[in-house]
Amino acid sequence: MERSHFSMDTAAPDWDAIDCLAARASAADPDTADLVAGDRTPGCALALIADKATGWLLVVVADPVTGESFIPQVVDPDDETRLRGSVAPAYGQGPRLHYALAHAPGIRGLRARAPGETWRVRLVSPSGWAAICLALEDFSVPLEVAVLQDDDWVELQL
Repeated sequence: MERSHFSMDTAAPDWDAIDCLAARASAADPDTADLVAGDRTPGCALALIADKATGWLLVVVADPVTGESFIPQVVDPDDETRLRGSVAPAYGQGPRLHYALAHAPGIRGLRARAPGETWRVRLVSPSGWAAICLALEDFSVPLEVAVLQDDDWVELQL
């Protein structure tokens, strides 16, 4: 079942119980047991962290250069998920940290690129999640993202 990860319905997580500080600390340690999936480039780090108290997955995006980190979304681990987004320390100023995650039957990977550039490809991890991130200095440049569903690349829209 796919549903918005922003809904505040009864299936939403207990926001007071989520430990964001622990998620940020876990994201900074690539050997943590809480890491479900992740990706790292010179300008961007993405970690999908399991929250011990609630069972929800926290999307942690960080700038490895500045150390700034963001938790833009939480994800129900039982849902089929195809999502993408971006964060930035200040609106209109780069770098803009783009990320995408996918988890569903038949999903084999993700690819992403700035328009006209070479695709970066990430396959599904042993956890069943595909994760990819990329930092772009030009705040206005959109990231192209596609999901490898069975044998076809399907564009992942915002």
